[in-house]
Amino acid sequence: MNVLRDLNETVSRGTVGAGRAFAGEAAAYAGFIVAKCLSKDGISGGSPVDIFASRFPGTSHLDIVRRTAIPPGSMTGWGSSVAAAAPLASGFLAYIRPKTIIGRMAGFRTVPLNISVARVTSGTTAYWVGEGKPTPLSAMVLDSISLPPAKIGGIVCITRELARSSDPDAATLIRDDLAAAVTKLADSAFIDPASAGVAGVSPPSVTYGAATVASTGSTADAFAKDFTALVALITTGLVAPYLVMRPTMAVALAGLNIPLCANAGIGGNIGGIPIVTSVSAPANTIVLIDAGEILMAQGPIELDTTEAANLEMTSTPTDPPVAATVMISLFQQNLFAIRAVQFVNWLAARPGSVALLTGLTYGP
Repeated sequence: MNVLRDLNETVSRGTVGAGRAFAGEAAAYAGFIVAKCLSKDGISGGSPVDIFASRFPGTSHLDIVRRTAIPPGSMTGWGSSVAAAAPLASGFLAYIRPKTIIGRMAGFRTVPLNISVARVTSGTTAYWVGEGKPTPLSAMVLDSISLPPAKIGGIVCITRELARSSDPDAATLIRDDLAAAVTKLADSAFIDPASAGVAGVSPPSVTYGAATVASTGSTADAFAKDFTALVALITTGLVAPYLVMRPTMAVALAGLNIPLCANAGIGGNIGGIPIVTSVSAPANTIVLIDAGEILMAQGPIELDTTEAANLEMTSTPTDPPVAATVMISLFQQNLFAIRAVQFVNWLAARPGSVALLTGLTYGP
């Protein structure tokens, strides 16, 4: 079974939902990574393009790869970036985006990384003015901020046997595994109220230090009261509001017999505010975010490959390495390493743009 071909055919029939429309591009991108790995093993033979063509003869993306692939002679070490297949890389990012909280929210203030942008910390005020009366003045308070580069990164190792395997398709396995890893970390870092961030490494979550109100009960009437209190904590214009919660919470709210929750549930809304669900959302909590007041800088996902490296096979690598650090040779162990990196950063432009309703125990 050619998974990549089946995905392409499904896309062409228009039967896939948001995100899955890019499953073909994402799988092709991962397949090209595998082809680049195999081109270096001295066994498979041929260039990455040749190997890709032989493994995925039915793909509609072969022309893209043929036009943009880098010759194997230039693919050494971590310099073997697969950004050459840019259309496929964009497809990979589009495949991941609807899986994340950030990707399902619109209206962020998009800004470039490491560039100063103006921020209004206190707005102006308008007044009624009588005939012949002077117009009052008010001051706008501005400052400038910048989002420094911060990145999400991970390395996965695969054997040459897995890279050459087509049942199940290695490209699909790599695509889904990398997508799951990026989604889990991005969602947790963005929404976890306990995430204070690390200076020079990661930003604090948008919920860190945000205003909070506790639930007053488990009945429908209590929720109506709690929801009003939650909305009152937002002092911005609610230009692009979203409610973020766990899927189980969205389903439970749909069972409340009040008009406010008539459209609640996964993919629904409460009071006209869209619901975004994620298992990474804090437990027993609803987060209200005005996305229009969130500065967002996000770059593409960059994937690199190598077989000529020594790695410490742990999720908590020693920094810096010491004499006792155990390093594994990829070449000796017959392994390929694939590294995924994405630059992303965020910041609440003004206080009062995020609020939390905690301690929820709602049910039918």
